[in-house]
Amino acid sequence: MGDDQPAGEPGPGTPPGQTSAQGVPPAQPPPWGWSSPPPPAWGPPPWGGGTSGWGPAGAQGGPPAWGPPPPPGWGAPGSAPWPGQPGSTPSAPGSDLPTRHRGLRLVALVLGAAVLAAAVGVPVAILVSQGGAPSAVTSPATSPTPGPSQRAAAAQASALYAQALTAAEKSAGFTYTSTSSGGGATLTVTGVSGQDAGSQVFNQTTSFGDEKFTLLLVPDQTVYFQGNAAAAEDQLGVSASAASGVAGQWVSVQIGDGPYKNLEVGITVGSQLSEAVLDATSTETVTGSGGTQLTRILGTVPGTSSGTAHLDISPTTHLPVSYVVPSSDGGGTETETFTAWGTAPSLTTPSTAVAWSTLSTSEPAGGYGGGQTATPAPTPTPAGAST
Repeated sequence: MGDDQPAGEPGPGTPPGQTSAQGVPPAQPPPWGWSSPPPPAWGPPPWGGGTSGWGPAGAQGGPPAWGPPPPPGWGAPGSAPWPGQPGSTPSAPGSDLPTRHRGLRLVALVLGAAVLAAAVGVPVAILVSQGGAPSAVTSPATSPTPGPSQRAAAAQASALYAQALTAAEKSAGFTYTSTSSGGGATLTVTGVSGQDAGSQVFNQTTSFGDEKFTLLLVPDQTVYFQGNAAAAEDQLGVSASAASGVAGQWVSVQIGDGPYKNLEVGITVGSQLSEAVLDATSTETVTGSGGTQLTRILGTVPGTSSGTAHLDISPTTHLPVSYVVPSSDGGGTETETFTAWGTAPSLTTPSTAVAWSTLSTSEPAGGYGGGQTATPAPTPTPAGAST
């Protein structure tokens, strides 16, 4: 009632596979509009008595049946071009960059996006930042339009990148060493990653001093921390006066505890792999240690000014060998090397540990593990004193 829709014509909002109020099967939902002509070389539609438009999917002489539904969060056909399709609107820089998440979920996102990029010749990138879950994988909106040779090189690089991550993600485990330098300080992390467990040993300099600590992530996802006083202050939020009493003890940190997210990131296979951030653009052959031939995947770190990064992989196993990226301030580099692929970690859960929730703590000024102490308030100038 009150609708001039002719009898037998579907309403524009009728979902595919359902009938309209008149009981007539609806026309195919439109990525091309409700009355668009069929593609070139297709004959006139044999349905609908000559009515212009497309008929039901799979009808004789009509378009093929629709494939799988779009990925979660993507619009229905006809609503707008899907991200990455011709005609789609690029995201504003930084508007939907995923936040840091060191888990298998991000690796799955990366692999899916890398395979798509390899198919269409678009560089793909992952970007991670501390805390939260991934929201999207996008190409930089301001990148210049690549030529045919650049697109081909990017497609090959993206395909190799996806292949390397696929092979690595399936591994039972590996050992790694990561060294970062810049700003006059050095951070060294050694670790062993497994599918649901692992360990890390940190040695770093922050505003709290020289921090040395060990992390264990066991299969029930409890994180165990053991470190010196400086690390207890920064990583756990223990006060300076109490830190010496915590130093050297194992402290158990559970999901939901304040420092948990900061401590558990980067320990498992998938979580550690998510740190190999790369917008792959090209490849080359290089010689590694001992004269080993390696495939180098070159690219950039999206959303940063770090410049060119690269991931070296084995041309036979496709497993990562090393990852190198300049520091964001341009004053140093981060280098991570991978060995012992296929070796799961062997961990012993501490027999005694203090629960973090029983400690007297407060989040540091720079956040848990932020490395920043509170800035002292300026000393007021006494009245009458000269300045």
